[in-house]
Amino acid sequence: MPNDTESAMFQPMSEPAAARYGSRGPLWIGIGWWLLALVLSLLQAGQEAIRPATPYGLLYLRTLIVPVVCLILFYLLALLAPQTPGYHTRLFDQVFFLLLTLVLTYWAATAPLRPNWILLLGAWWLAPSLYLGRSGLIAPTTLLSLGSLLVTISLFELLLHPFPRMWPGYARMVGSNWRRLHADIPTYQYEAKGVQYQINELGFRGTGPVPDQVQVVALGDSFTFGVGTQHPWPDLLAGDMGATVLNLGMGGTDPPKFINPLIEFGLPRQPEVVVLAYFEGNDLYTCYQPAAPAGPRWGDTLVLPDLIGGVREMVRFLERGDELTSELTFDIATPFERVINGKAVTLTFSPAYAATLLLDQPMIAASENYRIASTSLARMDELSQDAGAQFVLVYIPERTHVYWPLIREDDALLGQLNSDMYYRWEESLGCLALVHGREAPPLDEFRFAMDGTIDDQRNLLREFASQKDIPFLDLTPVLQGLAAQGVTLADPLETHYNDYVNGVLAGQISEFLGKLNVR
Repeated sequence: MPNDTESAMFQPMSEPAAARYGSRGPLWIGIGWWLLALVLSLLQAGQEAIRPATPYGLLYLRTLIVPVVCLILFYLLALLAPQTPGYHTRLFDQVFFLLLTLVLTYWAATAPLRPNWILLLGAWWLAPSLYLGRSGLIAPTTLLSLGSLLVTISLFELLLHPFPRMWPGYARMVGSNWRRLHADIPTYQYEAKGVQYQINELGFRGTGPVPDQVQVVALGDSFTFGVGTQHPWPDLLAGDMGATVLNLGMGGTDPPKFINPLIEFGLPRQPEVVVLAYFEGNDLYTCYQPAAPAGPRWGDTLVLPDLIGGVREMVRFLERGDELTSELTFDIATPFERVINGKAVTLTFSPAYAATLLLDQPMIAASENYRIASTSLARMDELSQDAGAQFVLVYIPERTHVYWPLIREDDALLGQLNSDMYYRWEESLGCLALVHGREAPPLDEFRFAMDGTIDDQRNLLREFASQKDIPFLDLTPVLQGLAAQGVTLADPLETHYNDYVNGVLAGQISEFLGKLNVR
């Protein structure tokens, strides 16, 4: 016969005890939910080739994994805390949890997890779970207030969604994720420095409506978008080929950021070819992005986070002032008037971009920058092939590289460029970052250093394309030929190439695609 202890183990739980233990269920749901978010975060980190001990790895850890772990620990502490039959009515407690939910809501909508709706639901489950779990921290009035906030936020989102271009920050670029439109392009049509810019319904340069099927998708940064030119090369390529070309160029971006627009807008239109224009001046500034982003986040369709983020970006800009980062590199060197091939030409250079040409091939190849850039290029090639399209890599040289054969013996010009290049590359966590601090070496030493490394990035990209069997078009010789003829390649105060050069680039790309039997 069972003893008294065994009999007690099999007795039905008393009603108060059942209620007491059962009420912890909402807290367990919270723990399970955030554990799911943690697992998804770690899986995404592996899928996107994120290394922990790198700048983006630490950013990913700080902005996603650490907050999720903290929420798990918070729920564990709530489970260990004694249950209370009532609740606090202190105003401070209730306001704190209301504000905490709002902060978590913004974090959830902008966190780098692609299915970030999971974070959003978890944020709004926090207060109800604490109330149902008898933590004694949440009052019923707090839940009513949260319900009102949820309804208000949802209504604002619905009202703002059709008119997002009204708001600052609408066009932010957040991490690796496309935010519809670049921040300098707040309307469908605008003018800057005498150039008319037309934006289509997708938020990229071009006229609408965008067709459901295109022959060519053009990817790249501001050189592809066409800053400073009325006729960017993708538009002129369309005329040369008699084809439909979709321009997905975005200013201020680099290879990882080209992936999401390609997935979202390019490949669904069944292109025959995807052309990526790689600019050697700044396409290595990639340390705060994943190497192979797999697609946009759910939160990228929301407008309210952009409004809030836009205000935050403006505040950060005011606080930052003139501080140099790897993204703020558009200084213009002193203009020089020179006669080339009997023609007067005004030469200006971008010292920060020119500093990139002093990186040697081993340093570039070993950097986190190059790992991210090359992995992203390989990812776009893979995506294009899977969609039945040919991926083509076009190399656009920086202007110092173009003019180097003409200026290397010009001591006056070279001396000025040498002194203006007060940037140096500093390595941190395997990432090369451009910072102040370079002191100009003797002129002959500078000339010798530039001679030795000026082609290294180009050669590295050519080798990469050859290994991956990616068609590679190097536009350096063509642009150097134009420079030797005395052709003006750009406005003196503009870092981008002019209409004429865009026409030449389009012609070269069209001819190259023709050799690949792309018509």
